[in-house]
This record gives sequence, C-alpha cells and structure tokens, in this order.
Amino acid sequence: MNEKSQFVEPYKPSLIHAIYRWIDRLPGPYWLFSIAILVLTGLLNLLVAWKANVLPFGEINWYYATTGFFVAYTFFAYDFLLRIAKNAVSEFLSILDADEDKCRLTLFEFTHLPARPTGIVFILGAVIGFFLGVYLFPTAPEMNHAFPQLEVTMYSLSFGLVFILLYAILRAARLITRLFEEKVNIDIFDQSSLYAISRYSAALVLVLAIPTYFLFVLVPSYVETTAFLTQIIIYWPMVLIVFWLPLRGANRILVLEKRRLLKEVNVRIRANFELLHSKTDNHEYQNIADIRQMIESLRIEQESIKSIGTLPWRTGTLTGLLTAVFLPVLTSSLIDIVNKFIN
Repeated sequence: MNEKSQFVEPYKPSLIHAIYRWIDRLPGPYWLFSIAILVLTGLLNLLVAWKANVLPFGEINWYYATTGFFVAYTFFAYDFLLRIAKNAVSEFLSILDADEDKCRLTLFEFTHLPARPTGIVFILGAVIGFFLGVYLFPTAPEMNHAFPQLEVTMYSLSFGLVFILLYAILRAARLITRLFEEKVNIDIFDQSSLYAISRYSAALVLVLAIPTYFLFVLVPSYVETTAFLTQIIIYWPMVLIVFWLPLRGANRILVLEKRRLLKEVNVRIRANFELLHSKTDNHEYQNIADIRQMIESLRIEQESIKSIGTLPWRTGTLTGLLTAVFLPVLTSSLIDIVNKFIN
C-alpha cells in the first residue's frame, strides 16, 4: 500500500486558529467562550459604574452590560464561519476534479487565515478603533465615563476583530470565485454540493448583517457619526461582492450545462422526426407509434430540463439573506418613526 502523502502547509496560519484550538479543548460548546467575554466585560463595567455612583447599586444599564458584545460576537462569528466552511467545502470537493493534495490545499485555504496579513489587518483595525474610541468618548452618552479604559479597549479590540472578519469574508469570496475556475463535475439534476457553497456565501453576509443591526440598538450615538455612514456605504457593495459575484462562476457552469443538455435532447427530437418522415415517405408504418412515443418522451425531458434553475442557491437561502440584509434598514426606519411619534 502507498503511504498517504504528507501535507505541507502553504503558509503559516494566524494566531487566531491556535486560540480557537485552545477554546475547543475547553469543556462545553465553543460559543460559551464568547458568552463568557460578554458577561465578564459587562459585569466589570457595571461594577465600576456602581462603585463610582454612576448607577445606583444593582441597577442595570444595558449598554454597560453589553459593552463587550462586538468583541464577543466577532470572535464567535469567525469561528462559526470556519465550521461552516469546513462542511461546505468538504461537500463541494466531491464534485471538484482534483487530486487529494489539491483538495487538502483547498480545504486548508478556506479554514486558515495567513498569519502576516491577518496580523497587519488586526493592528490597523485596532489603531483605528482606539482613536475612534478616544474621539467619541467625551460626547457619547451611552459610554461609562467612569471607566474610559474599558470603553476605549473595547472599541480597539472590536475594530481589530471586525477588520479580521472583513478580511476573512473578502478572502473567502475570492476563494469561492477561484473554485469555479477549476474543472467542476456538476450534476445539474443534483445541485446539493453547489447549494452548500451558496449557504456558506449567505452565512458570510449574515455575520455582517447582525452587528450592523445591533449598532442601531446598542450604540445610537455611533449611528449618527460619519464613520457609521461610511460603514453602511461599504456594506451594500460588500453584499454583492460576497454573495453574488463569487457564485457567478457556478451560474455560468449551470447555464452551459443546461444548454448542452437541451442541445442533446433537441438533436434527438430532430433525429426521431427525420426517422418518422422517412418511414412515412417510404410507407413504412411499422413502429411509427413507438417513434411518436419516443418524441413525446423527449419533449417531456426537454420541458423538464427547461424548468431546472441555473441560480446556484435554494429559494429559502436567498429569502433569508434578503431579510437579514434589509433588517437594519427597516429597524432604523422604525426607530425614527417611533421617535418622531414620541416627540
């Protein structure tokens, strides 16, 4: 028996993967770690507020209690995407015309960020978050002014982790695009392997939609800043870049395969009509009924092929995605309406 070839990692993975492996060794589900971050930072912020008499002892301020939300969420979100990526890409690899080494490389790229670019992206985001936190702190009414260290640290870490998440999402979109540049053996009658990738693409967009929604709820003062407006302007093109553009290759493959199948069945229909005409011209009426039945069967096949969709996602996937994408906008509109009504 030939021994399995040893896989050589093409690049050094980011430190974040070592952290996730450590989390996996902890007791309980992986998402408990993010819950712990949220609870501990919130409790710490409340304790300082109570001690400084910013709040009466025991009173809960929801912003203080959820000050670590974006750190906890982004930490969880990328771990969640890694798990989806592993399942989705493993399923897709069954139709990829590639050897074992190529398949292992593809799976590794989808589930590991390179160390250097990830580190640079995190530092850039953390620096931007730090200066934005310092800038907003004096005027933001939500923040705990008795604990500036935690507030600014949360801003810095949030932006650093968000930048990693954005980098990971854009990188995943590029990798999905590259998947369909390879030779793919697609069965147009069974698109489940393609649907696995489209579900992953939808998940990439969903993890962007959730924190955008929570910004309206948790940090209304940030929503009024130029930084948030810039974020929203960037958000909509990213939905297109992350979900639709990478799947264009799959759509193109499905369209070509559908055309090929229709061409084959049309050729057969034509051949059977020619055979029918030949037998009629030669007064050979034997087996004409069989030829007509064959033509009817081919027409049924033709209509069946025409009805096959060439968009590489299920209807439910797109519906859920659109709901998540437009939810922040609807929420903002409702908040404005309620505020105007109250005022």
